[in-house]
Amino acid sequence: MDEHLARRANLEAERLRDHVADLERTKRALESTTADLERALESAAAGSQAKSQFLATMSHELRTPLNAILGFSEMLAGEMFGPLGNQRYVDYVKIIHDSGRHLLEVINEISISRSSTPAT
Repeated sequence: MDEHLARRANLEAERLRDHVADLERTKRALESTTADLERALESAAAGSQAKSQFLATMSHELRTPLNAILGFSEMLAGEMFGPLGNQRYVDYVKIIHDSGRHLLEVINEISISRSSTPAT
């Protein structure tokens, strides 16, 4: 009987050692996966930051000349320095101003969607 119990105890100990080994392999795999996910998250955050910086820079770089275009087209439309002399010029100034306003609206929409998008 003692021999039978000793064999069962040895088998049970071997089974437990196998489970412990499986758990240790699983733990190492999980740690490796966690490290990979942390690196991916850091990379995504860096990409998101770069995208945000790019959009902010582009927004500024586009707004600056657009403000001049809009301002000058308003001055021309108001004929501040005298009549434009030809109806085509008046029409062209309106087209220029409307196009500038449209571009500014697009930039504003991009800026709003960028600022309302959660950072990753």
